[in-house]
Amino acid sequence: FAISGFDIVQSAHDIVDENGNNKVVCNFSDKEVYSSVQAVGLYFLEEITQSVCNKLFNKEFIKNIKFDSELSIGEDSKFVYEACKAAKAIKLVSKTTYHYFTRSNSSLNKALTEKHFAPFKLFDVQAEEQKNNKELYEMCKKRNMGYSFYLIKLVLRNGGDSKSLKRLRAQIMADRKILLKSKYCLPKHKLGIIALWLAPWLFYKMF
Repeated sequence: FAISGFDIVQSAHDIVDENGNNKVVCNFSDKEVYSSVQAVGLYFLEEITQSVCNKLFNKEFIKNIKFDSELSIGEDSKFVYEACKAAKAIKLVSKTTYHYFTRSNSSLNKALTEKHFAPFKLFDVQAEEQKNNKELYEMCKKRNMGYSFYLIKLVLRNGGDSKSLKRLRAQIMADRKILLKSKYCLPKHKLGIIALWLAPWLFYKMF
């Protein structure tokens, strides 16, 4: 596929386990994006993924965009966000060209530590930047909810630490009014938020 003239080119990617089973992580159609506002929206909706691994970057374009060495988790996400804000042309390619191999003892499957909560600080900064754009703000909050749901699954898979669950519930509840009204939040997510709000035990059972 042609990549000339684009600041960023992204392909689809999957996760492959030790047994060779693969799961497509992102599924999107071929498209070209020429608006930074649209690019940031697709980033929040995770059509433009928060990983750098499935992307090609124009060398001249990224020379002034740096990784944040103070982030232990989320440095890719911040880099891609800054790139989306600066990009003038992005190409999304639906073909899967990057395969992420994971083992059962990988960080994807380990119990939560404080570093797993570090991205929320980044998310807060991004939300503050987009507070005057209702659509992007809602998209940002929806993405934050998705990460909280992911961490809840991780906690439950590793024994269900009550302190972490309480912290993550509070994170989602703080945004529940926005999420329940948002068109970007799927019905199943809204049901999950209501369950987490009124009957947390039921939500945890669902997961």
